[in-house]
Amino acid sequence: MTLTLYDETTDIIFEQLYTGMQAQIQFETKHGFKFNVDVDVDVLANFITGGILRTIYSWIQDGQNYSIDELTREIVKILDGVHNYQIKN
Repeated sequence: MTLTLYDETTDIIFEQLYTGMQAQIQFETKHGFKFNVDVDVDVLANFITGGILRTIYSWIQDGQNYSIDELTREIVKILDGVHNYQIKN
C-alpha cells in the first residue's frame, strides 16, 4: 500500500468515525444529557475518534492477537465507561 493510499484510507475512516461521534454527542446534548466538563463537541469527537483509531492501529501492528469482535467489545466497554463517567446525573 502506498503512503498516499494509506493516508487517504485513514482520512476516510477518521471522517466516518468522527461524523458518527459528533452526531451522537450532539444528539445526547440535544436530549438533555449534560457532561461533567464543559467541552466543545468537535474537540470531544476528535479525541474519541483518535483514541479509537489508535487502538485499531495498535491491534493491527501487534498481530491481531484477538478477534475483531473481541476488540470491538473492548472499545465499546471503554466508550460506555467514559460515557457513564462523563454524564451528570
